[in-house]
Amino acid sequence: MSYLGNAITANGCKRKTEVPHNSQELEDLCHSISEQYFTEERIFLQPINKKAALREGRIFLSRHFRLHKIWQFDNSRIVSLAKKGPITIGDLIKEENQSSRYIHPFDLKVVFNKKYDLFDGKLIAKSFLKEYGDEAEIVRDQASFMKIGLSSKVTVVTPPVYVHEITHSQLQSMLGSVRYYKNIELLPFFIELLCAYEMSDSEQILKFIETFYANEIVRYYKELKCLEAGIIKESREELVDLGKYLSSTISAINFFIEYYRTSPAGKKYILQEIQKIFDGVQDLEELTKKLGVTDRIDEPRIIKHLTR
Repeated sequence: MSYLGNAITANGCKRKTEVPHNSQELEDLCHSISEQYFTEERIFLQPINKKAALREGRIFLSRHFRLHKIWQFDNSRIVSLAKKGPITIGDLIKEENQSSRYIHPFDLKVVFNKKYDLFDGKLIAKSFLKEYGDEAEIVRDQASFMKIGLSSKVTVVTPPVYVHEITHSQLQSMLGSVRYYKNIELLPFFIELLCAYEMSDSEQILKFIETFYANEIVRYYKELKCLEAGIIKESREELVDLGKYLSSTISAINFFIEYYRTSPAGKKYILQEIQKIFDGVQDLEELTKKLGVTDRIDEPRIIKHLTR
């Protein structure tokens, strides 16, 4: 199965995927973004201590959500045992039981690496087949979460990026939490914005990340223009992946504008509804339908928010 197929199956998403196309609305939005001062501004991101960065993210998540434990399987122990010689079924089962555990997402190892850009992170997982039922009637991919990769240049945007990856762990370990592939990044992006929003009364950190998102939309648009002109070529999987990021970014901004403008009671309601997704009570699309959040491009509304 392809990477795209694996990603869709692992998240419990429907297989229907969307290939993005350029539109007048997207063109107008990118033109307006490109004209704004904030896309040209050279920003200085204040460095912070690694432990402080992780602590900031964990405090934020603990303040708003009850995170469920995630599955982790240490396959290296079994491989090491097998290399020593023949093993019995009993030994294998015993080793599997000792190698399988559920951990709190805060206990995931965090690796700081220079290969990651400032705003980038990655939740690293391996896929294993797990059997369910007394007679193994159901077999499906189960994600074993290994570690989180973050930029070795730790700055004030590191806590939101870390929070983004922890959010992925909650969604990917809850089958069916996201119904459509294009929305896989929506909630992690939104919670990243929310973390940044609460980190600074001046909204400076939030604006750093919003600036990055705005520039990413422009980058996606330029890539689509190059594809349409035949300057570059991409596979269908790459196109669908581009569509996922473009749709999720716009939807997350729309979602955050909704949160930003609502009352304290409205904010509390949204956080409670997100908790239901983490708990497996509802999926993301049920919440976005309630709130009217889509990837529709309302250029004046988005620009008004970004340039406030």
